[in-house]
Amino acid sequence: MPIYVSPEGNPEVWEVKPDGYYEVDEWDAQNPPSLPTECELTQQRITEIQQLLTANDLASVRPLRAKVAGRATEEDEARLEELEDQAEALREELAALNIKLDECLTQDT
Repeated sequence: MPIYVSPEGNPEVWEVKPDGYYEVDEWDAQNPPSLPTECELTQQRITEIQQLLTANDLASVRPLRAKVAGRATEEDEARLEELEDQAEALREELAALNIKLDECLTQDT
């Protein structure tokens, strides 16, 4: 059975298209999704950075374990330095984004 969209935007299954209802493609063309707001984009990036920092921490475990055991190679040391540089840049960006988000949320209230 075909799906039609009600005037309120609800997809419904009907054998025959009711008056005032739309084909799915027709509804989508007339009602494009709204673009994310600046606040939403900022929050998305904050979430991405938090995930990257978690991945960075996990990537640090093996070379750090080798260092603690006294078996770190030059590659382990270089990797830890690289990961810390990345984390530092991400933390700086995160701090700036948190300020931006606070300002954005303050303007909305």
